[in-house]
Formats: sequence, structure tokens, C-alpha cells
Amino acid sequence: MRFACLILLLIPALAACDPCHTECRDLTDMYETCLLDFDLQWEDLGAPSQEEFRDACFDDRDQRRAAGDDASAFNKSCRETSSELAALSTCEEYAGWLLAIE
Repeated sequence: MRFACLILLLIPALAACDPCHTECRDLTDMYETCLLDFDLQWEDLGAPSQEEFRDACFDDRDQRRAAGDDASAFNKSCRETSSELAALSTCEEYAGWLLAIE
């Protein structure tokens, strides 16, 4: 019984270490910071709210990773995106980054 409780306590901690979920949180934070500057609302990004956008991103990354052959490479890509976002500090920089990845 103690082992089962320990596992339940660790599940949220393990999810927090998922590099693709970190990427989704970083993207969501970037959009939250810049939606007004971009003259957008969450609905323009296909989600009714910030939480729905983040959760849809989580689902997308989980499905894409499960469908691929190389989860390690996919996780590396997510870490790289988070690193790129961390290096940006203004909405102008974010907009340039978004244009560059399209």
C-alpha cells in the first residue's frame, strides 16, 4: 500500500520533467505575455482559454511522440524549443521567432 501511495505522489513530479510539456508551458506563457501585442485572443489560436491551449499542446506532443520512432530525438527537439524561447525577452523577438519557424 505504501508503494502505491508513493507512486501516486511521484506521478506529478515525473510529468513536470517531461521536456515536451515544459515546451508547451513555455509556448503558452509566451502567448499569454504577447496576445495583446499580437492583437490575438486564445480563440484565434484554436483554444477557448490559456489552460485549454496548454492542454491541447500536451496532448499533441504526447501523440506525436507516441507515433514516432525516436522519442529521445523528439524530447531533444522540445528541449531546444524551450531553450530558444528562454533566450527571447520581448514580444518582437517572439514574433520573429514564430515567423522563422513557420
